[in-house]
Amino acid sequence: MFEKEEKHETYGIVSVSRYTGFSTFFGSDISHSGGISLKIRTAVKERSLHKDWIHSDDNVVEISMSNNQFVEMITSAMNTEGVPCTFRVKNGKYVEQIDHIQNKEEVYNEELAETNEGIETRLKELMSYVQEIKASKKVKDSLTRRVGVILSNLSSNFRFIKDSFKKETEKMVVEAKNSINNYVDHKIYSTGLTQLKKELKDVQIEYRKEKSGE
Repeated sequence: MFEKEEKHETYGIVSVSRYTGFSTFFGSDISHSGGISLKIRTAVKERSLHKDWIHSDDNVVEISMSNNQFVEMITSAMNTEGVPCTFRVKNGKYVEQIDHIQNKEEVYNEELAETNEGIETRLKELMSYVQEIKASKKVKDSLTRRVGVILSNLSSNFRFIKDSFKKETEKMVVEAKNSINNYVDHKIYSTGLTQLKKELKDVQIEYRKEKSGE
């Protein structure tokens, strides 16, 4: 039976869990099929049946991290300023999520496109300048053809390099995600086994104490 409820500004509960589903994270350049959720909620302590019962109340802060970010956080504690995380709830209010985070591939593609466009513009300006110089028509046509060949090769080579870069980065991303997921699964599994062994050992100790006291 309920007897007493106690609240205080310092009372809180923190929980960490894994979840699945399409996710994007601040500080990560790839999409993910799940991640790690960390929640901090206010807590209430109840006194009932001669025991203290603690349960969560309001959701204060909720963040999510990719598996890699979570592993980096727990393995580099106190050695860095921190790792990026994505707010889901802040100050008790749900935060509107970013639908799309521009990844490095998109950034590089934009920068390469701008560079290529700048070179093409200068080559076209050079072709126009060739027509204005004082030289024979034969010389002008020869220079124009050479610049035209350079311009054509630049355009086709740029597309080839861009496509090759995309294929290689996609391959690297898949390999990296598989490697990270396997590492996290192994850590969780090994940590769980260690905890289970400890709990079994504690049970054995308690059992021996009880037997010796009989």
